[in-house]
Amino acid sequence: MKFKIISPLDIRTEPSFASGASMGMLQPGFILEVIDEVAGDMWLGKNLWYRDANGFYYWSGAMEAYGAEIIREGQTVFPDTSFPEWMRDLRIPEIWKTYTGKSVGVAVIDNGIDLDNKDLPFHLIFLWICTRSLQDNDGHGTHCAGLIGARNRNGFPIGVAPDCRLFICKISEGKVLPKDDYERYLEAMEWCVRNNDIRIISISWASFIDDEGLIERMQQVVNAAMKR
Repeated sequence: MKFKIISPLDIRTEPSFASGASMGMLQPGFILEVIDEVAGDMWLGKNLWYRDANGFYYWSGAMEAYGAEIIREGQTVFPDTSFPEWMRDLRIPEIWKTYTGKSVGVAVIDNGIDLDNKDLPFHLIFLWICTRSLQDNDGHGTHCAGLIGARNRNGFPIGVAPDCRLFICKISEGKVLPKDDYERYLEAMEWCVRNNDIRIISISWASFIDDEGLIERMQQVVNAAMKR
């Protein structure tokens, strides 16, 4: 089993805090290959230790809580401890053992993305709809995108589908869309329906729309999306 270290991790000469001398720390980014699991000192209800090919030991509790990502068959799988309670209630870490949303296209229709967010690089495909830039100047769009697809580059928390492909559809600079711009909902959804790579459309805000013609057109787009 291989682990990618994401937070400094203690290296010990024995599976023990008392007798096993510390040999230093593994640094983030190091790929650790474990060849054996042994019983050792008990701490916080865990006595499982991992041993590498050099005979060094690593307490499993530290790795599972904040120290490492498990790498299996080229795909990162995340341990199911020390996640937010709502994630555990929804059994998200359990689901990650078999499915992480790999390659599924998710469109986030909102107010953009923080382009400097280190948990959301390299897997974003942007759509710029009637706005000045892709930058999120409010925070709402970044929050929603992070809940869906954050990649855990800086530790917890993490998105529910960390291996998905995020499509950022910016339609507004703030959380409120001016009445004269309600057509942007329609434009964004129509674009999503035409894009073969998108399987899920996420809209986490609302406007009161009393234009029956626009409502009917939007319903038609929703129906088309459901058929896709």
